[in-house]
Amino acid sequence: MSGGGEVRWKPAAPGQPALELGAVRAWLFTDLHLGAQAPQEITSFAAALGQAPADLQALVVMGDLFDAFVGPEQWEEPAFQPLCAALSGLSGRGVRVILLRGNRDVLLEPADGARAGAEVADSVLLSTAGGRVLVTHGDQFCLRDRPYQRLRHWLRRRWLRALGRALPYSWRLALARRLRGVSRQAVARKPLDVLALVEPAVVEALEGHGAAAAVIGHLHIAEERLLAGGRRLRILPAWEPGRPALALTPAAQSLESPGFMSAAGPSQRTPVVTLDGLAGSGKSTLARRLAQRLGWAYLDSGAWYRALTWVVLARGADAAAENEVLDTLSRIELHCHADGRVIVDGRPLQAELRTARVDAAVVEVADHPRVRAALDERMRRLRSHAGVTGVVADGRDAGTVIFPDADLKVFVEASREERARRRAAQQRAAGLPVQEQAVLAALAERDARDASRGASAPRLSPGGRQLDNSKLSEEEAVERLLTWVAPLLHPPDAGARAADPTGGRAGPSH
Repeated sequence: MSGGGEVRWKPAAPGQPALELGAVRAWLFTDLHLGAQAPQEITSFAAALGQAPADLQALVVMGDLFDAFVGPEQWEEPAFQPLCAALSGLSGRGVRVILLRGNRDVLLEPADGARAGAEVADSVLLSTAGGRVLVTHGDQFCLRDRPYQRLRHWLRRRWLRALGRALPYSWRLALARRLRGVSRQAVARKPLDVLALVEPAVVEALEGHGAAAAVIGHLHIAEERLLAGGRRLRILPAWEPGRPALALTPAAQSLESPGFMSAAGPSQRTPVVTLDGLAGSGKSTLARRLAQRLGWAYLDSGAWYRALTWVVLARGADAAAENEVLDTLSRIELHCHADGRVIVDGRPLQAELRTARVDAAVVEVADHPRVRAALDERMRRLRSHAGVTGVVADGRDAGTVIFPDADLKVFVEASREERARRRAAQQRAAGLPVQEQAVLAALAERDARDASRGASAPRLSPGGRQLDNSKLSEEEAVERLLTWVAPLLHPPDAGARAADPTGGRAGPSH
């Protein structure tokens, strides 16, 4: 792929281990982040390996086995002894053990893996009845994160790795801790779309390897995607105690099968809650507050349409011409922060979205069917972005069109008089002149216009819940929503980790 100034992904050099799966069984794990500071997790993973079936012939750890691998001395630490013994034990049974380099264990060398009976590589190819499968960590596909890609490029220089390994072990440990802290701060500041993978890069890699499917980690989500040309992508979530491996078996070798590479255990789909309603019902305020209380990402769908409208006007395009609006959308990077702020080509937009010009033109932009379809698809990607453990979305069709499979759909209601009172209060607080009868008339006109929007009209979704917000305080409404969301956070079979649905491992593993 080229253009856009993105860092180009380069396929791994020839000679990478090619694991011919055939009719055998393999286990895949990713993003374990094992460290001496949490020896119980090392012991738990070693115990899981001890439960490997007798017919297992391959184990692939897809990167980031270590929280930070700084050299062969780590194998000698008491905390890592169970891990080394478990890997060596599998190898002694004839299981082929392969450790792929991630971003936290880039210093891994073949000699390091050999100490635990393992091979070390950047990627592997599995041969199945349905075609070849590329297995790799996946960070090389996050091309929009240019600072990280530059760092990744340098860390994979052999001379730099050798220089790092030459430092005293205590220095390497201290440097790794320092880099992890800097990395966490950097990731927290980056827009979510910057951390996402670039699908054309995955397709290019598959074409280069003659593969029909890819399995990656790094993003800390569980998802399956259908890529261009009918190719498939499986993203594995970070490992945590109790989470099973992805098992590749003869019964799951058909790439055309809907159950291709289905992992044992329940799906780890990112939960979504939608709040729809008429203008002035309070849905945006409640959605933002709910997302803050849950620690989830907030998606203000109206702000996305306003941002596109602002760009259309700024570039002199015709908001009434659907083709011109679509062309504008195709030329911009549009994404958001977890707090709902919309970013266009790296520029945060806030006050720009509430101008009179945008107010007048956003209706035309939002009424184009193909524009809605394209923008809605971009918004859906928020669910699969790194670091997103849940999404709260608001709009007029968030639950009926954007996220029809949302886990909880709420339709927020309030009387027109109450909505007019609130809207007038907002305008007074902003220092604007207010005529309440004019506000009421404007809402009546907006309600009629929204009701005529067909599939995008605000309405209660099948299976959804109604929240009459006319007489509830903001806090009372949020508390009621939290009671409805609670089953998503604490399902009956969630076990001991229910109190922390993210497992403490959400986010990319830079």
